[in-house]
Amino acid sequence: MLQSIIVYTLTGFILYALGRNLALRDARMQQTLHHPTSFWCTETWLSILVFAIVAGLRYNVGVDHLMYLQFYEDMAKQGWIIRETLEPGFLFIMKVFTELNLHFFFFFAFLAAIQLFFIYFALRKQKLLLPYIGLFIMLGPYFLDWMNGIRQCIAMCIFVLSIEFIQKRKFILYILTIFGASLIHKSAYILLPFYFIFFKSFSPSKTKTHLLILILCIILGNSPTWISFITVLNDFFTFLGYENYVNNFENVLDNLQEFAWGPRRITVLLINFIIIYLYPQISQFYHNNKNVPLYFSLFFIGICLYNLLANTSLEFLRPVSYFTIFTLPMSAYTAHYLKIQKSKMFYLLFMILVCSYSYSSVFSTSDPHNTIWYKFFFDY
Repeated sequence: MLQSIIVYTLTGFILYALGRNLALRDARMQQTLHHPTSFWCTETWLSILVFAIVAGLRYNVGVDHLMYLQFYEDMAKQGWIIRETLEPGFLFIMKVFTELNLHFFFFFAFLAAIQLFFIYFALRKQKLLLPYIGLFIMLGPYFLDWMNGIRQCIAMCIFVLSIEFIQKRKFILYILTIFGASLIHKSAYILLPFYFIFFKSFSPSKTKTHLLILILCIILGNSPTWISFITVLNDFFTFLGYENYVNNFENVLDNLQEFAWGPRRITVLLINFIIIYLYPQISQFYHNNKNVPLYFSLFFIGICLYNLLANTSLEFLRPVSYFTIFTLPMSAYTAHYLKIQKSKMFYLLFMILVCSYSYSSVFSTSDPHNTIWYKFFFDY
């Protein structure tokens, strides 16, 4: 447990320090020379390197990690793997690393580097957010999520980058980007229509409406018996790569859970309410940033769907991750806004809420074989 606290905290603050140094240097550059610092700088590469090393050194961190490790070892020994549904892009990456006879550390480090790269590159013009992004990834729910559904999480990070193509109305680039993401996880195909859906974003003046919709989703999600209609979409879920989950739909529908509240659930919900409540002011504060309204729209869709489906199962929540990922940049925008515009106490409260998730997760279990505590592979 102590090892987990040290690794997560130290990595988070290293990423924060590197991001802060880059943000301050960029601000000075903008003020004196009137042009931004290059994204391709020492702080960026060091951040990606640190994140990749921590991800590569792990063992059984993330529910699916050992499954991916088995894939890699099978590919290294046999040149092929039993599971035939893995996407060609992911198989190509795995094949390259096994052909080079590289230790699985390098494979998992590279996959993590891709994840962080796409998020950082998506926010390359908003370097003031990078300190918060790195810190929140490690101390929020993101690191543990990314170390679990690795393929889909890479596709999610690519989707965050693709938002600028929606905003700039670059249809071809958006399609190519989503197609590239689908080569890693084919569920990315569900993102194709969003180029047209988000021609206009949600109005920032509808705070009460947004809050009421979210509350309604929470209430409906309390007893999600209405979810039975989704069985008609079995073929669609199979096409998106969730065929293993579709086989369990009937069992899921027969075992819907009661709505449960805990520290992590309440914390996430408080963060969501704060972001929604402050969004009109945040929107005005970042009025020159055209991506913010799209980030908020996708964030809002994500949290509504999550609360609507929270008491079902992973089968239904996996696709929702494409939208809840936007809680990350919206949390960073909110933190920066609070630091500049609001009281120090309010800022610290929000930071504590966002950064408490990983600690709550670590303290939530005492089983040393869990997939939350950080473990080094060389200890096994």
